[in-house]
Amino acid sequence: MTPPSDNDDDEAEQLSPRVVHYHQTKQGTESANSKFNTMMLACILAIIGFLGIQIWNMNDRLARVETNVSTLLGRP
Repeated sequence: MTPPSDNDDDEAEQLSPRVVHYHQTKQGTESANSKFNTMMLACILAIIGFLGIQIWNMNDRLARVETNVSTLLGRP
């Protein structure tokens, strides 16, 4: 047999909102994965920057070649 309970307390307990705060911290492999992802992002950005500079320089060189070819073709 269950002990008698106060109905007012049960109703108040059911009606009161329960707030649960969750806190997540980076520990162990999550921190290692975060560092690895940051390093990979830095490497990818460096590669893209290097390729961008090379393409920019190649564009400049091709413009010079075009100028030289047009000068050579324009000679009598």
